[in-house]
Formats: sequence, structure tokens, C-alpha cells
Amino acid sequence: MSDATAEDLLGSFKRERKSAEVDGVGTVYYYDPPSVAERDAYYRHLRFEDGGVSISLEGIVDGIIARLKNAESKPLFKQIHRARIMDMPEERLLAIWRAIGGDNMRSAGELAEAAEKK
Repeated sequence: MSDATAEDLLGSFKRERKSAEVDGVGTVYYYDPPSVAERDAYYRHLRFEDGGVSISLEGIVDGIIARLKNAESKPLFKQIHRARIMDMPEERLLAIWRAIGGDNMRSAGELAEAAEKK
């Protein structure tokens, strides 16, 4: 295995603007992979249990707030919107979360490992 260069590591963190259609919501925009701050908004709510890892609805909402952007790539929501977002139906929140890749979110360590293997 060869040593990873700075370009290899930084290249794996190159963010790409993406969009997704969500029923009942419309088009949502986000960047992938998520930034460290976006990942932290979600990961700080993870709970490790005997059966695996669980996430609270609050964690999903914080992840949505951190990741969703408007058409001009500015944050769609702010923390002042959190209570209203929490009142959305759980199915809609999960649909948004899945559409923006929340179920597949990888930690910074996993991304670094993937870059190192290149």
C-alpha cells in the first residue's frame, strides 16, 4: 500500500452540490460529502447500544437543518426553525433525511481511511 498524499486526502473531501425530489416537499439541495459541521450536527445524537447504533429524531432534524440548502446554496433553515421542523410528520422528515443521503453518512475517519486505501 502506498502512502496517501495530501491531494488524495483533500480530494476525497471535495464537495459536490446535489439535489433530490421529496414528495410533499419539492426539490431540496445539499452538498455531498457533508462538512465536518454537518456531520457533527448528526453524530452528536448517536447512541451506541448492544444492538447497534440508534439516532434520535432530534438528531435527524439537526442533520437536516445543517445540510439543506436553498437554490442559491445558502442554508435553508436556521436553529430558530427547529421547533417547527420537529412538528413535521416523522415520515416526511425521514423522507428528507434519506433523500439527502443521511442513512449513508460516513464519518470523517471512514472518509480518511477510504482515501488512504487509494
